[in-house]
Parts: sequence; C-alpha cells; structure tokens
Amino acid sequence: MQSLYYNSILAGGVATGVLALCLFLVRTPEVELYRSYRRSKILLGMGYAVFSIGIFSFVLFPLRSCYPMICPAVNLTYYFGAALLFGYSFISLLNPHYYCRERTVRFGVTYCVYVVLLWLTAILTEGVLRRCVLAVFGGWFLVETLILSAVFLRSYRSLSRRLNDFYADATATFIRWLNVSSLCVIFFGLLCGVCAFLPHVFNLWLMIAGIGVFVYIYVSVQNYALHLHPVQVVAADPVETEVEEKDEAPVNSAQFVSRLDEWVNRRGYIDAGLTLNRLAEEICTNRSYLSAHINATYNVSFSDWINGMRIDYAKEMMKQEPALTLDEIACRCGFSSQSYFSRLFRNKVGCTPSAYKSSRC
Repeated sequence: MQSLYYNSILAGGVATGVLALCLFLVRTPEVELYRSYRRSKILLGMGYAVFSIGIFSFVLFPLRSCYPMICPAVNLTYYFGAALLFGYSFISLLNPHYYCRERTVRFGVTYCVYVVLLWLTAILTEGVLRRCVLAVFGGWFLVETLILSAVFLRSYRSLSRRLNDFYADATATFIRWLNVSSLCVIFFGLLCGVCAFLPHVFNLWLMIAGIGVFVYIYVSVQNYALHLHPVQVVAADPVETEVEEKDEAPVNSAQFVSRLDEWVNRRGYIDAGLTLNRLAEEICTNRSYLSAHINATYNVSFSDWINGMRIDYAKEMMKQEPALTLDEIACRCGFSSQSYFSRLFRNKVGCTPSAYKSSRC
C-alpha cells in the first residue's frame, strides 16, 4: 500500500506538471479577444504548477514518515494557493472585468498571511494544540474556497442568463463545462481540506480522482477556445450600463409592439444566427427594451422565446410537408444543426421529431 501511495502521488505530480507546461506553452492568437482567455489559462497553469510542486514535496522528502506533524501544513499550503488560482482563473473566464490589480494584490497578501501564520503555528505549537490550530486553518481554507465558489456561481448564472437573452441558439452550453469543472474543483477542494488530516490511504484515492479532474479541466479549457468569440462578445459587454437613446420606443408602446408582431408574423425568427442586437435593429428599438419586453411578456429568455416559435413552425411543416427530412426542417426553421433541433424538440415536446412526425403522418 505504501508503494502504491507514492506511485499515485508521483503520477499526480507528473500529470499536473505536464498540464501546467502545456497551458504555459500552447499559444493562442495575439488578439484582443483572447486576452482574458490567455490570462485565465496562465492562472490555471500556475494553479497546476503549485499543485505539482506540493505533490513532489511528498515524493522528494519523507514527510509522512519522518515529519507527520507538519504534513497538514504542507498540504494546506499548496491546496490554498491552487484554490485561489483556480477560482480566479474560472471567474475571469466568465467575467473579464473581475481581474484587476487590487484584487490580485489582495489575493497575494491573503495567501502570504495564511502561509506565514500556518507555518508559525506548525513550528511553535505541538500536540493537541497544534492539531486544533491546524484544524482552524483547514476551516479558513474551506471558507475561502466557498467564497470563491459563491462568486463563481453568481458570475456563471449571470453570464448564462445574458447569453440566453442575446443569442437565439443556446450559446450558454459553451460555458457549461465551467460549471461542471467548478463543481469538481469545489468537491475536490473540500476533500483536500479534509484529507490533509487523514491517513495517506485517503490521499491515495483522492490523487487518483484528482488526475481525472485535472485532465478534464485541461481538455475543456482548450476546447473552450473554439467557442470563445460568441461568449466573449457578451461577457465583455456590460449590458446593464447601456445608454438608451431618446428616439427609441418605450417597452410597451403600441408602435413597438406592432413592429415586433409584424416581425413575428413574417417569421423573422427562422433567420439563422439571429441575435437580440439584430432583432432590435430590425424593429428600430433598443436591445434592453426588447429583452425586458420579452422577459416580462412571455416570462422566458430570448433564446427560449425564439426556439419556442421555431419548434411550433417545425411542427406545422411536419404536418403540411411530410416529405421533408429532419435536416431540411431544421435548416428552414433556423436551427444551427439537426442534432440541436432534435435535442431541443425532445426537451420541449416530450418526444423526438421523428416520433412526432410519424404520429402525424
């Protein structure tokens, strides 16, 4: 079991070290759009590097056998640093405005104070007192992790809502991996805080699970670059501060409603790549007015409103033109792909388009 433990932490150290190097070395386009992505990628790579260094401290030095009393301090030192870097990286991907020099300094000062006090405690105390005080530092680590998690979840919900209120297609799915990754990191971080005080057999299984989590996050971050543009268009734009122009129609004016109804009657919603901005321009209004009207009148997001009308139109087409294939129907209704159309149709209607079409033929 002892050899298995050291082999597992060695594998974890190597894996996180390699992933850190990949994040540092894999280049991204030198354009403004990728600036926040590059910064987040570097922060994530630093988090991996901190974790790798912490793990290798157990490989290179016999800490658990010779100095078991300071093992929790070693664990908490790199757990805390990695948690801050992971949290800062994820939040910056969702909210480019979150990054600032003051916040970076505060994180750095918090970490330095934590580490200094932690090691003074580990060195100057002993016995039950040391265990109790280290437990307090473990609690501090958990509190900081939960605070970052709360900020992340608030940022995630805000961006998801804004994406659904901006694009007709469900672009919010492009950031869903971040939610999954954050839940994995939160769960893993909480286990780290607990396992810092448990026998090495628990850390063995924790490390095995951690390798899978780290690889998943790395692959997801690299894939995210493929969908960066539509997400960053919304993430980098503080829509709440948009200045309204005086000549734009108020939300519930008869003129505004008439133009919107006319657009719906001519099936403008089947245009591929439709966005809230584009619709606002077509009916000569402001996107904030338009979004507020849709949310208040239909109690749904822009995306759900558009796709609901597209699904209804698709059902009409299945009845009137049964010879059409699902690909043709999806294309004519404005969906980006037949698979996306099928998934959305099943979620809204309760059966697949094929089953619905067969029942109407």
